[in-house]
Amino acid sequence: MRFILLLAVLASLILIAANPSAAATDPVSKGSKMIGGQFLLSSSGGDLYEVNNKRVTLLEMNPYLGVFVSDGFNFGGTFAIRRYSSDDETNTSFGIGPRIAYFFRQGSRHEVRGSTYPFIGLAVMYKRITYDDADRESYDVTFSGFSFAFGGGLVYMFSRQVGISFEANYEIDNLDVDVDGYSDSESGDSFNVLAGIACFIY
Repeated sequence: MRFILLLAVLASLILIAANPSAAATDPVSKGSKMIGGQFLLSSSGGDLYEVNNKRVTLLEMNPYLGVFVSDGFNFGGTFAIRRYSSDDETNTSFGIGPRIAYFFRQGSRHEVRGSTYPFIGLAVMYKRITYDDADRESYDVTFSGFSFAFGGGLVYMFSRQVGISFEANYEIDNLDVDVDGYSDSESGDSFNVLAGIACFIY
């Protein structure tokens, strides 16, 4: 399964590189390319957030890229990087997989600025999470498995090429855990609300 997901991402990158964008007439037309994502950086402290009297830093990035293989239908790849750290503990998460979405055109093809493009989408990722505690050298925890996210949102275009994206999705994780040689399977779910930037090349 992991190999199939990596092949799907590779295929999407080849499509993006090979698919000409000259024929596209608006952001969601066939041949248009989309690059975007969300980004978060925070540093938390005080009695409420500190771990062992140390500040906590959180870095999270969710970039994606894709090509419109037909009007409205976008196929591409998505990535997820998340790192939570204090002086003694780190939590690093990495995910990669294919992403498909369908965008609904609103109004004229030629009136792009100020237009809104609602969309629905689905992503499947291979995810790996590692925990490291500097105070316990032998303590090593690794989660790996698959994540499925589906939902929808909209892109508001404030220029012909750049828009603000808003998305809400439901995510299901099925991961195998390895703790100092002990193995088990765990699952969980989350509801996410995201905002970011979407850029279109057409």
